[in-house]
Amino acid sequence: VLTKRALVITKIEKDSLYMHGKKIQVTGPPENRIIKAFNNVRFYKTDMSGKCDSLHSSNKTALTQLIGKPVIWNFDNQMTGDVIHLIGNNTTEKLDSLKVLNNAFLIQKDTLRLNAYNQIKGKNLYGRFENNNLKYVDIVKNAEVIYYMNNDANELVGINKSVCSAINLELNENQIETI
Repeated sequence: VLTKRALVITKIEKDSLYMHGKKIQVTGPPENRIIKAFNNVRFYKTDMSGKCDSLHSSNKTALTQLIGKPVIWNFDNQMTGDVIHLIGNNTTEKLDSLKVLNNAFLIQKDTLRLNAYNQIKGKNLYGRFENNNLKYVDIVKNAEVIYYMNNDANELVGINKSVCSAINLELNENQIETI
């Protein structure tokens, strides 16, 4: 058990994941390693960072659970919810999917306007990654979206506000491409 200024560095692909918490427990051999971090957990990687109250990660199942006000930043995207699960692929050692359970919220800074943010919320959010980039997102139950629409000349042509039971998004280069 590591305490006080606990720091764990894990090699993922050709990158390093830095995890910090007041208390970190690491158990098991590398193929079955379990990491538990508590109290003000923060993690940083080149393409993703986040924070939560506690974290549980299993190398065997490739599941990382962020519990207690979790927030994830992936480029210009921010996700929050009551619980977030990051699911990896042990064969490719890349992120495969994510689940944001209860009070899912995704916000993205609009690339053309200074104070404009595309926003999506719903009960649950399910996402799939391609090459560690979020590619597909499904928001289910009580879904709402506010999205700034542009024409080919990058001029604002409208703001889409929708309320429905489910929303499907496709992202390209970390920007919302279709809703």
